[in-house]
Amino acid sequence: MPLEIRRKPDGSLKSKYWYGAYAVNGKRHVSNLGIEIAGAPPASLREDGDPAFERSRGEAKNALAKTVALARGTKSAEALVQEIHEIKYGAKVQSFAVADLVKAWESMPKKRRKLNPRYMKDVKCTVQRFVTYLAGHHPQVVDAAQVDKRIAREFMEAEEARGVADKTWNDTLKRVRATFRFLQTEYGLWRNPFDGIRMREENQCHRKPLDNTQIEKLLATTAKDEFCRPLIVCGLGTAMRLGDCCQLRWNGVNLNSPTPNITVKTSKSGETVCIPIYDRLRKELELAHKSRKDKNPFVWPIQAALYVRQHSLVSRKIGRIFKTAFGKDLVHGVREHGRAKTSLLDFHSLRTTWITEALSNGVNIETVKLISGHKTVEVVTTYYYHPNQEQVRNALQAGLPDSITGNSGTKASPQAERDARLIAVLEKMTAPTWKKDKSTLLAMMGR
Repeated sequence: MPLEIRRKPDGSLKSKYWYGAYAVNGKRHVSNLGIEIAGAPPASLREDGDPAFERSRGEAKNALAKTVALARGTKSAEALVQEIHEIKYGAKVQSFAVADLVKAWESMPKKRRKLNPRYMKDVKCTVQRFVTYLAGHHPQVVDAAQVDKRIAREFMEAEEARGVADKTWNDTLKRVRATFRFLQTEYGLWRNPFDGIRMREENQCHRKPLDNTQIEKLLATTAKDEFCRPLIVCGLGTAMRLGDCCQLRWNGVNLNSPTPNITVKTSKSGETVCIPIYDRLRKELELAHKSRKDKNPFVWPIQAALYVRQHSLVSRKIGRIFKTAFGKDLVHGVREHGRAKTSLLDFHSLRTTWITEALSNGVNIETVKLISGHKTVEVVTTYYYHPNQEQVRNALQAGLPDSITGNSGTKASPQAERDARLIAVLEKMTAPTWKKDKSTLLAMMGR
């Protein structure tokens, strides 16, 4: 077995300990054996030394033999994982370059077949930011298996130092963690360095709904803006997102039906919704139909083209309308954590306004979900239902008995209230909802 002595250029001892060299799985290792060199070392280890030196050599040989037996006879963590992975998946752990982590995310199986291009671009930027961080702070890390918990925590600390909001921080953690989880399954990584890092509580600033006065002011401000007005009217009357309004197609617009409606597959959730068309939006659609050229599939082709080319510019155009109508102080709020101010009033406020008004005026939450395209009630009530004090007061006054409110003779009769609810359901009934609305009506009538 090869024993080693560390010497200085002049031949004197550099270390007073014996070293031993050995190989495990083809990789050479050199260890300090912890045995002190005794006596007078010869010029070469091929020569014999004095008795004291030879005794220490013998002790060093025994120590090296134990070290080699331990290294070769007991599986290392890596070798054990290799064996388990090979038994489970029929192949050994493979290496994966950290420079290709974006490709790893692209290869991951997704819940939805088609992802929004903006979302895909955002996630790729997040993963690439981690790759760039490794290249700048840990250039020696070239394989994904070399990324440990310390590096993972350092990266998340660097994200915090950038001043991002809590939601952005959480999104970053989820994306890089999911990427490494995929590598665990496909390439046999024996650990996910981002496991164990806890998500942060998000203190989100929700969009505020507009009251009637603000709605009228917004419509007056945008009355002569041929680019923004149709989009704002569409968002206000349908609760559709900006992208869905911009890319609304004529094949989803039914103006000639006894119950005019818009049928569209929402870009975010992928849900197909059918939304009634009322007078204000109908006027905008008829105006757009008169100016339609060359059978263009989009209702508002200029807005659709700009949204595809540069969606942020469309948002800025809409933002200027809101700032003109309400002023910067009302439009923007200050985040506790985050690099930019939060938006309190913007295009998405129209969606919040529609949902808040619908729920405050007695529209069934299931019906609201059919229009908004949300999959759960929790999302609707948590993020979009923000009634003001007047709406809360009116709802409670209509629902609470006079013995609590102290009112006398101000409430409609039970029969009148029931008729009003029946009429509300009938007016909002559409082809896709008639079966459910029929059951609702029969239940209200006690049938």
